[in-house]
Amino acid sequence: MIDIIILIIGLLASAGVLLSFCFKNILLIRFINAIGCLLWISYGILLSLDNTLLSGLSIWLSNGLILCIQIFYLLRLKKTTQKPTPQPSTPTPPSSTVQTIEDWHCSL
Repeated sequence: MIDIIILIIGLLASAGVLLSFCFKNILLIRFINAIGCLLWISYGILLSLDNTLLSGLSIWLSNGLILCIQIFYLLRLKKTTQKPTPQPSTPTPPSSTVQTIEDWHCSL
């Protein structure tokens, strides 16, 4: 029974990674790929528990690192897409005031 569960998780992980190649939006690509990585990590850990400890090491270790990269870029994308808070602007004098000061200065 556990073999079937491991197989299903592996197939879902493959589908998640393949699905991430079908989108153009980079945020969606990274999000779906991160879910695929989580499934691959689960697959690798279950494979390790079912067999020997080292049998799934390369699977969960590489996908764990890829997941960290995906999270880093997702947070970076979120940070760059947030609108900056508006800065208070300093009022500029009307052009007539500037012209008046120039006239006054030139008449001296």
